[in-house]
Amino acid sequence: MKGRKGSNVKKTSANSAMEKKHDEFVKNIVENVKPGSTLVLGISGGPDSMYLLDRCLQLRSKLRLKIIVAHVNHGLRDKASDTDEKFVEKFCKRNKIPFHIEHLHLKKNGHSGNLEETGREARYKFFENVRKNSKAEWIVIAHHLNDNIETMLFNLIRGAHFNGIKAMAITSPSRRLLRPMLGITKEEILSYLKKQRIAFRLDASNNDTDFSRNWLRKNIIPLFPKLNANFEQTLKETLHNFAQTSEFLEQHTAKWLKKNGKNLMIELDAFLEEHAAFQKQILVHLYKKVHDSTKKLTNKHLDEILLVLQKRQANRKKEFGDDTFIEVVRELKSKPKSSKKKLRRYIRLMRKK
Repeated sequence: MKGRKGSNVKKTSANSAMEKKHDEFVKNIVENVKPGSTLVLGISGGPDSMYLLDRCLQLRSKLRLKIIVAHVNHGLRDKASDTDEKFVEKFCKRNKIPFHIEHLHLKKNGHSGNLEETGREARYKFFENVRKNSKAEWIVIAHHLNDNIETMLFNLIRGAHFNGIKAMAITSPSRRLLRPMLGITKEEILSYLKKQRIAFRLDASNNDTDFSRNWLRKNIIPLFPKLNANFEQTLKETLHNFAQTSEFLEQHTAKWLKKNGKNLMIELDAFLEEHAAFQKQILVHLYKKVHDSTKKLTNKHLDEILLVLQKRQANRKKEFGDDTFIEVVRELKSKPKSSKKKLRRYIRLMRKK
């Protein structure tokens, strides 16, 4: 009898924890979505996106939501990709959900280089087109806690700045992205789908360790529980702390730039008076303002830019993204009540011609 009681207590505790996670999902939706809004859901047919779709459908009536599904057939898995498409389309017809499809066929079109990156960029471009055409408030994505942990580790390994290590946020307002599942683990998603008897598709390419993120997921992350059995929740708290720190830095940086900069130009002397860590934060802020992402910005690149700026030499340039460079320029300013001229230097961002 004692054994049964202990078992029941564990089950009750687990169910309570799961209910709390579901409440967190609802909270993330309610806090960011206005009643009566239109939402574009990126749905692949996999377990994560089917969890997202089911939870949003539960809120559809209560929040008077119009749900639109956007599905991308990348054309990388032949018949399996077509089966995924039909699976999602059938689900949408059954539940009276508008369905939008994009066929990429990356393999047939001969795309070279990083297929992951090419597919991701094309996918989000399609989602944004659907959002604009449907006048939707958000693009809702099924990223979960394990995805965020992978992103943090992947960015850390490639040498990202702090802004990249903090990984994904629940909202990315400039891109109109909403990620309400960042507090939920993959295991909890699968448990929910099993309990609710919700069908989903599995993508065999997720097991292909030729893709760097898959290799990290399959070979490195499974070792973490040996050091910390509760590592997912520990890293969730760490990510939360990173997000708070990042928010503070962003606010401080915005105030500093308002005082010392204008039209993507900032005073070099004022910049160099700041601590190197804050100098990097200013550069990251500018980079994100220009490119809407810091994905390709590494700590090494920031160090190289600082070396150029510290020399104070006019007309020295350094690449600042694919189509932009950062340079030191001179500008003449008159001193008050004096005819003498004072030479001042500025940091300027310029588009490549």
